[in-house]
Amino acid sequence: MLRTCSTAALLAALAGFAFALPQDDAAAAGPSFQVQARLRIDAARAQRVRLFREVVGRLQAAGLRKDEGWEREEFYTDSLSGQMPARGLAALRRDPAVSAAIAIPANYQAPEAGALVRLYLLTDFGPDGQREAAGKARAALANLGFRESVGYDHDSHRQLLGRLPLARLEALLGDALQIEIPVVPATGSLKSMKQHLVKLAEVLPEPGELPPAAMESAVPPAGLPQGKVHPDLRRAISEAGEGGAGQKLRVEVILRDVPTGPVTAARLGVLGLGLEIQGQVGPMLFATLPAGNVTELASLADVSGIRLPQPARYVAWPSDFTSVSRTPAAVESSPARWLRQGGNNVVAVVAADFSGWEEEVGKELPKNTKLIDLTPELSADLESAAPPAPGDFGVKLAKEVAAALPGTDLLLVRVDSASPFQVTEIARVTSGQLWLTGAFAQRLEEITTERARLVARKEYLQVRRRIALNNFGLEGDDKEAREAYMKEQAQFDEDSKALGAKDARALAFRAATKQLAGVGSVVVGLAWDDGYADLPGTSFLGRWLEPRWLTAASWIQVVPRRTGQLWTGLFRDADQDGAMEFTDESGPARADLNFIEWKPRTEEKSARLLPAGAVLSATLTWKEAHDRRFAGAADDPYRTPLAPLQIVVLRQRDPEGRRMPADVFDVVARSPLLPERLENEPRFAVYQTQVRFQVPSPGRYAIRIEGRVPESIQPPGVPVVRAEQGEIRPILELDVVDPAHRGQGRPTLQFNTPRP
Repeated sequence: MLRTCSTAALLAALAGFAFALPQDDAAAAGPSFQVQARLRIDAARAQRVRLFREVVGRLQAAGLRKDEGWEREEFYTDSLSGQMPARGLAALRRDPAVSAAIAIPANYQAPEAGALVRLYLLTDFGPDGQREAAGKARAALANLGFRESVGYDHDSHRQLLGRLPLARLEALLGDALQIEIPVVPATGSLKSMKQHLVKLAEVLPEPGELPPAAMESAVPPAGLPQGKVHPDLRRAISEAGEGGAGQKLRVEVILRDVPTGPVTAARLGVLGLGLEIQGQVGPMLFATLPAGNVTELASLADVSGIRLPQPARYVAWPSDFTSVSRTPAAVESSPARWLRQGGNNVVAVVAADFSGWEEEVGKELPKNTKLIDLTPELSADLESAAPPAPGDFGVKLAKEVAAALPGTDLLLVRVDSASPFQVTEIARVTSGQLWLTGAFAQRLEEITTERARLVARKEYLQVRRRIALNNFGLEGDDKEAREAYMKEQAQFDEDSKALGAKDARALAFRAATKQLAGVGSVVVGLAWDDGYADLPGTSFLGRWLEPRWLTAASWIQVVPRRTGQLWTGLFRDADQDGAMEFTDESGPARADLNFIEWKPRTEEKSARLLPAGAVLSATLTWKEAHDRRFAGAADDPYRTPLAPLQIVVLRQRDPEGRRMPADVFDVVARSPLLPERLENEPRFAVYQTQVRFQVPSPGRYAIRIEGRVPESIQPPGVPVVRAEQGEIRPILELDVVDPAHRGQGRPTLQFNTPRP
């Protein structure tokens, strides 16, 4: 017979409970728990009494203060309850006669999210069967409302951690969590015995002075084609509402395959969607599109994804970057030597802003320094874009270039930081071609169209003028007709003047770009890493600059230093828990968690706690091997990666592990379930997923990579006789996004890869 008491009664009994131990011993024993256990005593009546008393004696030696039971309970009961210090719970868990037990802290107040419970599982399955047993426990616990935590130490699948309604805790002592286990008794015949999967359920106290538990919001995954639209873009469209369906948005369209030649809206078959392509770099199209047509564009088989523009990485200090150079093929020397040995002595410095450069001319910048602004082509009126904040890195870079290459002239080239196609166009122009991006072609077409409209309006107004001025009436319809004509003529004159000014700006823009044809070196002070394929040995732009464009000038690409901010290696999951291990070395640190530290700019040592308010980004890039036989398939089977990796950002509740276990974490942010496919080739594809989060409070934060290595390079569901398995080598990069904290320091990873 199982004697149980309700959870409410269990908690009520705690109110009047006081330790009988001396005060010093009670403090050393730790917090007190009200425990309730179900026993397993398979014996005859006489032996049962002895075994029951032995169980009680062992538990009392561990600190149990047993509740007064029923009369002669040792003859028939299979349960007991009482109070026990925290140090005695291990004995309760290890005792072979205890089938299942629950432990609730004294004076416990359950939070609305449910009690935080650590579940110690039965460990009679061996190394191979323990993971399967943990899976069965999860399935059974889900029916009780159990929500598993993330990032805890599962101790080789021997324990679970999560939240459970306190009222359902007592159900763990029943038969719902029992399982048949084969045993071989002394007779030698194989039998089975029912045992509880959960040996002990320990409710963990949550001190009020610690940061409160964060509730992870359940965001359902978006199916295709909506899943091709990045969550940030979906959010922008949602904020625009129905009235903003016609609002033009700047977007980046990732094509399924690398196109041969320029891509147009007609080539994509979307002439009616209002897509205006501004530029192209490899499979990336930079365009404007009405917000209401984004999903329709995403439904095309040729489109792999659509997102908001990805700005280049902002470098706060010149010491934060290194550089890679590429000289003309005929010259095996550095760019500096190339200039000194007869190359053109004009150096083009490319950046997003050069505010205040005029004040430095003749001081730290050469007297012949000039500025070309390429941002006007992105606006309908051909006006320069507002400078970004903080906006002084371009001048810093120009000063360093001038100091490194004395005697040269500088051409400061301002580009839009979210338009890398302008840099590839600079390469074309340096080789002697005219500037003609899609954006500038659109501006020229707008001028031509508006000029035709003005010609038609002029002819119409000439007729109106003769009619209106030939009627000399001072009142009535004649007067109103003359006044209406005068207003239309004034508006026509204003529009003609505006078109003339725009036409003049277009001619000035074209003339300014021709200056690029005479440069001998180009220093690109922007690096596009976030949102683009970060592959070892080459930059994003470097893969798409044609060699024939790089014959007249040497190129120097700024590469941000990422010391301590990058991890790369083979994806390993030795314990098969669905989380990547950052290291295969044994040690005190958790291998499946990569803790984030903060490296102040003015200090040598890193701080363990991140500063509140800092906005960080974590980017994961990986390359997958694919079966080339499925390249170009109509259903695009590799749009969803074989290894759908996901970044999970965790906050440690108690970094010191004094008031709560150190493996209790809250989920701060998750990356989207459908990663972006940045490049797609017949034999492989490059995927990337990213998460940005703001540090809500100073604390200890960690990154966890969830996913599994695919068993085959064939798409799911394809029959495989002999699976060909490919390895995954992810690249994880961490950075700080907001300019305020970017100037103060940078985040670093506990496990990192030495790389500039």
